[in-house]
Amino acid sequence: MKKYTLQFIALILITNFLCACGDMNKKEKFGDGLIYYKAPVTKEEVRKLGEFLMAERIIKEDIIVFQLLKDEDVYYFRPMVEKNVEKDPKNIEVFKQLAGDISQKILGNKEVIVQLCNSKFKTVFQIPFSPLPQKVQVGKTDVYFESSISQNELSRMNGYLSKQGFIGEKKSSILITKQFDKYILKFVVNPKYYEDSTTLASFSMLGKLMTKHLDQDVEIHICDKYFKTIQSCKN
Repeated sequence: MKKYTLQFIALILITNFLCACGDMNKKEKFGDGLIYYKAPVTKEEVRKLGEFLMAERIIKEDIIVFQLLKDEDVYYFRPMVEKNVEKDPKNIEVFKQLAGDISQKILGNKEVIVQLCNSKFKTVFQIPFSPLPQKVQVGKTDVYFESSISQNELSRMNGYLSKQGFIGEKKSSILITKQFDKYILKFVVNPKYYEDSTTLASFSMLGKLMTKHLDQDVEIHICDKYFKTIQSCKN
């Protein structure tokens, strides 16, 4: 979705952390980063992961240490983090997104569970796997949609949103989901417009028009860049 903003995660490397690795005797170095692993994780998987983390500039901000483990078909991505990182919900959302990208781009869409670890590689917080939505490009807009949305539904909504000028013309992002019989369209909006009456009225009207057009309930959400709902625009 977006480049990761992991600068707020001051990852640790201390001189005696090696004793915590136990039988993690395999490691690969990527810039200032280290990835420890053991079978059945392969060297090739670690190479791809390290190159991905370098490309996303995750291994460039600090000295960063990870473990990558595997149990049957489930991978465990274990970054070493400083105390209380897990208490910020935004950090959790970033790690969920990161795990989704690792699954999709590196590990063949396998389940990737994030385990945030202390300096001794003891798990302090576990983040369940959330597969990334699929994405299509409509003009300059990234349109994300969940598996519950059919291609026919997606086509109808994209066509209508484009016609109304809500997607396509400017760089933007939207996530389309479905809860029971209701569509939820989540628009990423600049924070300065979260409380803007004109913006709220515009999205509220869009919800009414789309409900009529699709003959099904549509709810519009104003969201931050992680698609976390800030405002629900009532029809």
